[in-house]
Amino acid sequence: MNDKKYSPGTSETEELIDGSFRSAVNYIVSLVKSWKLNPLQRTLAIISAVSSLFLLINLNGQIYIWMCVLAGLLQLWMCVKKVKVESFSMAFTYSLFSVATLINAIQQIISYGEYYFSGWRGAERVIVQLVLYALVTMAWILALKKDENKNTLRLVFFVISCVLGAYEVIYVLLALRTSFKLALYGLAWIGFIAVFAIQVFMLYRKNAPQNHTFVQSVNRSANTLNPQMMYYSPEQPQTTVLPQEQPSAIPEEAQTPSFARETIYCTQCGAAMDSHSMFCTKCGARLKNDPV
Repeated sequence: MNDKKYSPGTSETEELIDGSFRSAVNYIVSLVKSWKLNPLQRTLAIISAVSSLFLLINLNGQIYIWMCVLAGLLQLWMCVKKVKVESFSMAFTYSLFSVATLINAIQQIISYGEYYFSGWRGAERVIVQLVLYALVTMAWILALKKDENKNTLRLVFFVISCVLGAYEVIYVLLALRTSFKLALYGLAWIGFIAVFAIQVFMLYRKNAPQNHTFVQSVNRSANTLNPQMMYYSPEQPQTTVLPQEQPSAIPEEAQTPSFARETIYCTQCGAAMDSHSMFCTKCGARLKNDPV
């Protein structure tokens, strides 16, 4: 995002990369590999270190280049120390880049006046600056927001990073025809954007399945308060349980009414029988309750 590419006096005779530069890159890779990092952290640290090297190659007396170099080294420190990506360090690092580009824009406006805003290149400058400021704003929101369930913000941050990274890729391809040094500056920007974007996207992927777990925990909490409340789980089909009839604790004899019956005894043999009987079931004698 170096606005030197818009200056008519940009040199077209930059030297290509030499053996000493390749040796420096190899040394950085071997140094990062010696640190106790997992494969992803090691890869991001290498990208950040190489990006910082590209910025150091473009280092000159202008203050905005110094601020970009400082931001690149700060990002490298975050990778080595395993600093949380959604933190004030990331927001401050992006702020350094945005302030550096703002200083450069002010210098260009002072030098070229209305030429800075003229034509499609002027619109391009304004749009890129707005995209960068939007990315810085999202970085601060991610750092300040305490809610862990902020995947939507992570996705927005990643999309904005992709837009800015795609612009830098086009810039590098165009800069290769004029200045290899400016192309390295664009590559440094691509690496800087990629390191933060990859980490935020990994957090987005990691926390995406937890949304279902969060819904299940809320449903279970509601079910604890009201045991009769049904809750829906996305992993299980929703079924309707019909109430089953509970067996009654009242005996059947008490449920069905019956006529009161008495027990009488035969006067001949003393056998017990129903009061409605007319003859003794044991000796056959006629009973006294016989109406005849």
